[in-house]
This record gives sequence, C-alpha cells and structure tokens, in this order.
Amino acid sequence: MFVANHTTIPVPTVLDVVPHIKGAAMIMTTLPGDTAGLALHSGELSREVFEDTMRDWLSQLRALPIPSDGAVSSYTGGQLKSLRVRDERFGPFPTISAFHEYIGVGPPPIHTLLQKSYTKPHRIYFTHGDLHLHNILTRDGKLTGLLDWECAGWWPEYWEYTIAMYFHRMSSSWSGAFREIFPGYEEELEAEMAIWEILY
Repeated sequence: MFVANHTTIPVPTVLDVVPHIKGAAMIMTTLPGDTAGLALHSGELSREVFEDTMRDWLSQLRALPIPSDGAVSSYTGGQLKSLRVRDERFGPFPTISAFHEYIGVGPPPIHTLLQKSYTKPHRIYFTHGDLHLHNILTRDGKLTGLLDWECAGWWPEYWEYTIAMYFHRMSSSWSGAFREIFPGYEEELEAEMAIWEILY
C-alpha cells in the first residue's frame, strides 16, 4: 500500500492477511503480463522501453521522503531482508556505517576495496531490493507491474544497482541495461563482487 499510495508504479493490492503455517500469508490482486525476461529475449519488449520505464519507476521510489531517523531499515522501520545477506532478518541499523560494518566481511585483500566504497558519502533511498526479471511484468511492449516487495526498505543508494547486478551478472545484456539505469556505482559494485566471490 505504501508504494501504491505514493507512486504511479503498478503493484499488487493487498486484500487480506491470513494465518499460515509459517506465520501469515497475504492475499493480493494479480497484475497483467508475463515476466520481463521472456519478453526481452523474444524481442516483444525493447531494451530502450525497459530502461526508460525502470528509470522512471526507480526515480519515483528515490523521491520518497526518508524517515527522520535516517536508518537503514525496512519501510516500516523494522528488520531488513535481502537475498544478498544470509541471515533471514537483520538490522535495522542507525547509520549506513553500521550497516557496512555488518555486511563488510572478508579477508584483508578486499579491505581496501571495501574502504574505498564504504567511505564514500551515500544517501538513503527507498529501494525495491529484488530487481530480478521475474519480478518485472510486461505486456504489449510495455512494463505492467513490479512484484515481490519483501526486500523493500530504506537502503544505501547503490544497493538497488548492486543487487540487480548480483542477479544478472552472468548476462552482459541485462547487466548493461542496469548500468544504464544506475550510472556511477562501479566502485560499490567492485566491492560487492569481491564479497560475492568469498561468500557465494
């Protein structure tokens, strides 16, 4: 509801929350379309339309006013979830520096990379946090929806890009698309990739 109320991004509407064996489950509306990966590979969706639409959607997310405490947290101010971090839930963190201390693990050879990235000034932005192509819907040559907001929250500004590259690093075409959408975070990506090599 938060994103639907503050942006024009097409997202599912939550109808109800019901008990589930794992705690709770949300009942949501569906959105039209197929996953963007299929449409991009078939040529039904152009890379230009993909980049332009995603740039618009993510600009809307980044324009949302950040909470007054400036914490790295879920959109409610609570614990975070990310497929990049092994812990089921973690945080929140009062500062970006505290967040970096938590995720910046690795042997001495990568400490220089991490220092170079982590000491740069970063802002907090509202972030989807899971821009895999199967979470992006398309129909008739246009993007029609953005799904799976479980990892959304207030993250450092580079996080959307590095997570997208984590999912698509083996595809030069899609990694190129995300580089066009998010210019200026190559040092952060280099540091993240060094961590991926160690952890995964």
